[in-house]
Amino acid sequence: MPSNTALAVGKDIDYLLIRTYNPYTGLPITVILAKDLCNLYFPEKNKNLIFDEYKPGDKQIPFKVIGTFKGIQLEKIRYEQLMPYQQPADGDAFLVVPGDFVTTEDGTGIVHIAPSFGADDFRTAKQYGLGSLTLVDKQGKFIEGTEDLAGRYVKNEYDSTLTEDDETLIYISR
Repeated sequence: MPSNTALAVGKDIDYLLIRTYNPYTGLPITVILAKDLCNLYFPEKNKNLIFDEYKPGDKQIPFKVIGTFKGIQLEKIRYEQLMPYQQPADGDAFLVVPGDFVTTEDGTGIVHIAPSFGADDFRTAKQYGLGSLTLVDKQGKFIEGTEDLAGRYVKNEYDSTLTEDDETLIYISR
């Protein structure tokens, strides 16, 4: 995730803007996801729950669809970098771009783009002038400048320094 410099959406995919609560923090949030995947994250029965009655820790989390749009309408919208360790020096970053490889088979209908890793990512980066961040060395460890991750293996099974709290945070971020 630290090497991501863009997000890709399907230009013809229908997306929803949803107001809800973060199940981990209990704070109100607004999220975007593909309409076809909404029921995976937001059960229809929760649509009628009253927002003001929600309390952090409740199993049933209310949500409200507050907007709908096609993916192409998100093109070139900027977003806040998820892990602000470094900025790319070789191009633009942290914007939404259309990608012909984005599907609604699983996930959210939004794909993270790390131009240093993957053919689709690299091709998309070239097309939109996106910069890259290669924050992993040839041994599979995060490089200096990635703060708390520096020197640690990218893959959990190789990292003997992981604590139970680290494992929980990694799971939540997926």
